[in-house]
Amino acid sequence: MVSWTESDVQAVRESVLRCRRETKDRQLSGLYNNIQSALSSRVAKFARASAPARDKARTSMDALAAVPPSPGLLRLMLALADAGTPDGYRKFQQAAGSLPPPAMQAAAPARELASALVHLTSEDIAGIVTTPAGQAAADMRKAVLDQMLADLDKVPVDPNGLVALQRMRQSLARDYADVFAPAERTQLGKAIEARHAAVGDEIADAVIAELGKSSTGLDDAFADIERRSAPQLAKLLTPAQAARIREAVDARRNAVAEPLYAGFAAELAKLPEEQASLERIDAVRAAIGTWPPVAGEQAPRFRKAADERREAILAAINRKEAGSMAGRVYQSSNGREKLEFVDRNRVLVSHGDQTMPAEYVEEKDGRVSITGVNLAVTLTREGRVLRGWSTPLTRAK
Repeated sequence: MVSWTESDVQAVRESVLRCRRETKDRQLSGLYNNIQSALSSRVAKFARASAPARDKARTSMDALAAVPPSPGLLRLMLALADAGTPDGYRKFQQAAGSLPPPAMQAAAPARELASALVHLTSEDIAGIVTTPAGQAAADMRKAVLDQMLADLDKVPVDPNGLVALQRMRQSLARDYADVFAPAERTQLGKAIEARHAAVGDEIADAVIAELGKSSTGLDDAFADIERRSAPQLAKLLTPAQAARIREAVDARRNAVAEPLYAGFAAELAKLPEEQASLERIDAVRAAIGTWPPVAGEQAPRFRKAADERREAILAAINRKEAGSMAGRVYQSSNGREKLEFVDRNRVLVSHGDQTMPAEYVEEKDGRVSITGVNLAVTLTREGRVLRGWSTPLTRAK
């Protein structure tokens, strides 16, 4: 029946119609009606669609034969070779719907085949589609494998190349587990690992060479080492390659740090014992706080030297600034906040254009406590600066 033409269907339908008219058996007449209905609808429809479907299938197979071999095409042809069963047809549709870019030329013929297959007999499917597809897959397998191996040498020596190799490894396990034999997958896997190692070694060598050129200035020495070490590469490299870079980072940090520290300590020693030196040291301490993790133990080492010199300078300034507050004037950097210590008890507190009187007490530890209307604050003397106000106040008189 599946090979009938429309004429065959019509001839059988007429025979069934005659039989129905001649029978006196009502049950048999009903069966003849069912047969005639099937012949008029499903069988006739299948017969009408079969011939165009065969032509479409042959044309589509010719188009697929013209597509250059690629892993994606091989996967498609292997799926097509099993498309004669419902499960195989479903897998073929999945393969056709997820073609990688190199095999996209096969997308249109694959869609045409998917629509044609449902109208073909099992003999047509085997003769026109599945058997030729299986042969085509067998013929291209070695060429595809060889090309995949050759393409590995074209992977660029950069982070994008490492990412591409990682994706190849994942795709081999995810998308091509049923395409290549175990021995072929092993061969490809080893080749991918070898290329990944080679690319990673070249990148690690380049990073290490760049580390040797890093800045030796205090402002950016450790930040430049961090930048040149390319920490984002660690997850792309092998553990051994990443360890090589870390060792080079440690060596460069130590090589840069020693002369840098010697110069830093010498500059600290030259600073005069004045308020401006404290401000310079504070700026340096703030900068040290922003050093990247690659600075390691050097950050606390440099900070300790700065702290010790600051304490020494501050102690010297405090000795110079010791004494009664009477007669002194302290103000903010913009001049809008001001404290004028009139005598040993009174202080004038200015906020912009407004000034109000208050009283103050010099504590035994050197701090200054001020009380007034809606005001109670204790300030700390640090050299020529009072801290604890809304903003630091520097001695102006």
